[in-house]
Amino acid sequence: MEYCNSILLKIQTRDKGSRTVMYFNTYSYLSFNWIKEAFYPNKNKIVLTCIEQFFTLLALAIWIIDDGDIISNGLRIVTNSFTLNDVTFLASILTNKYNLKISIYKVKDKDQWVIYIHKSSLRKLALIIGLYLHSSMIYKLNEVTQLL
Repeated sequence: MEYCNSILLKIQTRDKGSRTVMYFNTYSYLSFNWIKEAFYPNKNKIVLTCIEQFFTLLALAIWIIDDGDIISNGLRIVTNSFTLNDVTFLASILTNKYNLKISIYKVKDKDQWVIYIHKSSLRKLALIIGLYLHSSMIYKLNEVTQLL
């Protein structure tokens, strides 16, 4: 079964050439609808309590590739669309499973929350997910390790 169409990757530069963005299209399959229905009951995104069993180092790497960015002296994972309870649960997984120092911060003037991985955990993060990053994403770890 193919998950992506045969059209080549679209590559664009942003921020005056300082960032490269890649786009591709995927197919939708009805056989995967149960996943959407599980994570979006009543059209609200939730975190399932069984997520921890699927929370591998590869999953963490993909999450950081998608939603992670360097801020101040750490790394933020954007979790704005989740409730505080869900964000707290995700943070506890990162703390308990990977022994990362985590804080949760409220987004200014909004009822939204983000996960912050402290500077003291960045080298460990780079070591545990580095092998799972495509070469085009290594810059995220380079930025992380340059902060240390």
